[in-house]
Amino acid sequence: MTHHVDPLFQRAFLALPVTRDTARVLKACWQAPDSASRVVHPADYHITLHFLGDQTPHIIQTLVEALDEVLPDCTACEVTLNRTVVFPSPARPRLIAAEVQPTDALKALHACTRNTLAQLSGEWPTLTPETRPWRPHVTLCWLKSGRAAASNLPAMQPLNIEYTVNEARLYVSQAPQVPRYKVVHRWTLKHQP
Repeated sequence: MTHHVDPLFQRAFLALPVTRDTARVLKACWQAPDSASRVVHPADYHITLHFLGDQTPHIIQTLVEALDEVLPDCTACEVTLNRTVVFPSPARPRLIAAEVQPTDALKALHACTRNTLAQLSGEWPTLTPETRPWRPHVTLCWLKSGRAAASNLPAMQPLNIEYTVNEARLYVSQAPQVPRYKVVHRWTLKHQP
């Protein structure tokens, strides 16, 4: 299968990284089920703040400049990966993820970036933020579709893995390469007092 890449658009998302040490621990804590269609490479683990879809380089640069004004004022935060879960639900399984405890600090970071996207969306409608509730998680694997996947789900596991997020990142997809995601910009978050 040939993967077609449109040079005018890049599939982008704004996310929080998972540290190398955390990725190593997380990878060791769970086993991909037989119903997995694609296991996520540990270098691609992240917590999506906002999926941005296909964007032009000009719009990506506009977003970077806007986030340069707000993200350095956002605070680094502690992240807890609670347990493995099935998304969106066991009745409709699409993926297995590590559920992230949505702390006030994480919610504030999400709201800050969402507000920036909303302001830009007047001129750039492709940056309109999603309306569904944000469920922070780290995708571990994608599941095969159909009843077989729903009937063959592994037991969910407690994780209780903690780490500090010190930066936000803008990623673009470079599929089918592995790792699939490339960092195109980083913002350092200010340290908590």
